[in-house]
Parts: sequence; C-alpha cells; structure tokens
Amino acid sequence: MLKVRLDDRRLINTYQLILPPGARGEIDIVISTDFAKKEITLPLSIDFQNSGDNHNVTFSNVGGRSLMTLHNWNTMGTALNSLYQLAQVEDYGVVEMMMVNRCVGVTNDLTIQLWWRDVK
Repeated sequence: MLKVRLDDRRLINTYQLILPPGARGEIDIVISTDFAKKEITLPLSIDFQNSGDNHNVTFSNVGGRSLMTLHNWNTMGTALNSLYQLAQVEDYGVVEMMMVNRCVGVTNDLTIQLWWRDVK
C-alpha cells in the first residue's frame, strides 16, 4: 500500500473535478478506519461564483452538505498557500485541505488534496 505524507499528515485522497460553467461538484469524503476508529463520511459540495472583487472561499450548510463556494477563482491559476482545516473528526483527528484551480476559458479544473492529522 502506497503511503503519502506531508510533514506529520497522511494523505486521505486527491480529487480532481472538471466543472463547466454553472455546474456544482459533489464529493463524499470517506474517512476510513485507517484514520479514525469508525468510518465517517463528510459530504462536500463545490460551487464557483465569479462576481465582485473578493477572492475567497466560504462555507455554508445546504441540505445536510457542506457547500464550499469559491469566489472569483476564475483566473488561470489559483491555489491555497497553506493547509486549511476543513473538519475536526470527533477526538480522532483533523481533515486538512490543499487546493489548486486552473481555469481554461470558462471551465474550472479543480484539484483537492485532503490530509489527515492525528489529534495528540
């Protein structure tokens, strides 16, 4: 089994979504028993909004899913510059995220890496 590490973190998974204009992506992040004491699913939806001047990421709860909205990530290349804490999974650990987006014309090519950090 291949193990990938970033400092003291272990890679959960890498997802790549190619999203045409107006499309909403969905990922059901499965945290297996390789990481937590029991399997847990974190439902995540992804939406792009390209209006205004602010370049950021916001989260809201929509229909039992976490909706991550990427505001003005429509440039040729945009990325998080540091790990972002996405979720605390009970007392087991923390899910952290790295993300990069490339926009080709009006189509977004989004890569998300999710990392597990044990709580000590």
